[in-house]
Amino acid sequence: MSLLETRRRMLTFSIQQNPTTITINRTKKVRQGGGFAEVKTPLDPITVRIFQQKDNIVRVISDVSGLKEKVTDFGMLADHNADIRDGPNVRDEFDVPGLGHFVVANVTKMLQSGEVVGYQVDLERES
Repeated sequence: MSLLETRRRMLTFSIQQNPTTITINRTKKVRQGGGFAEVKTPLDPITVRIFQQKDNIVRVISDVSGLKEKVTDFGMLADHNADIRDGPNVRDEFDVPGLGHFVVANVTKMLQSGEVVGYQVDLERES
């Protein structure tokens, strides 16, 4: 068994210790005419591990519709087959019963010999 396969099995084992099935709703900005349009697409369900990763940092954001709190104290592990993205033109978000609504803030690839082992994701919980 190669080191890549071993690391993928270790990641799968870690996810299975506290699995959560989520369905990501992706919003992409695509060029349309002279501007951009938002295209919303639900992705297939995936099994991930959501965990608390650091101190509670609460940001209050003022929006046209009122105030919104963003809490950046959660992270997520996903395997190499997951389709999770971040960036200025894409917004991945999902709901977890009992925990709330999450938005993907940052996606970091975990690599072994240039191959993706899995993803470590920073999440923002919105209320």
